[in-house]
Amino acid sequence: MAAPQGLTPEFAAGFQQVMLDGLMRELETTKKVLQAVPDAKADYRPDPHARTAWELAWHIANTDVQFLDGIADLNFKMETPENKPKSIA
Repeated sequence: MAAPQGLTPEFAAGFQQVMLDGLMRELETTKKVLQAVPDAKADYRPDPHARTAWELAWHIANTDVQFLDGIADLNFKMETPENKPKSIA
């Protein structure tokens, strides 16, 4: 049985591009979701125990940034930043 071959630089570069392309598509989708939440409805809750629309939008945006920072830093802290934006926009 032959030993498995290591990744080639070409494969790694291609895989990187596939992952970045997917990330960019997801980024555009996330932006559309966040833009669909009007500031006038930021306090909307689908259920009394649910987060508000603003809290959900912040969670989506913040978690994406923390996840990508964790990958880049090789350290997942997942801490809530102290400076939250004042509006969904």
